[in-house]
Amino acid sequence: MSVDSHFVHKMWQQHELSKMIAGGVPYPMLSDTGGKVGRLYGVYSEETGLNVRGRFLIDPDGVVQAIEILTPPVGRNVAELIRQLQAFKHHRETGEVTPSGWYPGQQALRPSPELTGRVWERWRPPEKGPGAEPRRSGGRAEQAEMPIRHGRTAKLAKKTGVKATTRKGRGSR
Repeated sequence: MSVDSHFVHKMWQQHELSKMIAGGVPYPMLSDTGGKVGRLYGVYSEETGLNVRGRFLIDPDGVVQAIEILTPPVGRNVAELIRQLQAFKHHRETGEVTPSGWYPGQQALRPSPELTGRVWERWRPPEKGPGAEPRRSGGRAEQAEMPIRHGRTAKLAKKTGVKATTRKGRGSR
């Protein structure tokens, strides 16, 4: 989402993104021309009239699970975004938590009182670099009935009432 209009998004999609990504980005680009949503998320600059680079992962229940805000000179890491989406999906489906650098297919952990202080027996960080296989030892801890709380509620679509425009010019909420 940016303060640019859907016309600017269309131009960017056709003349830039489609040359970097076959077919362009596969998701709608949303327009927040007045900066209303950017203000709510704390990424709108009154001085420049622009949103800084912000990324917010919001689960199906409307809870913000992750936030990343970068100033304009630094681009976002799409591979890390995808890894985090996969990790949140894995947790939602299994109740397991994913250690630092986790990728699908690698061992995840089941939180429990028995695991406290013993994570090192179940999982170790990758030796070096992204995607390096972690060293593993031991089995998985037993599942404990304990709630895990994360994030904060962010039902912004309903709060803001902002109508965003997709790259194809259709309105959405």
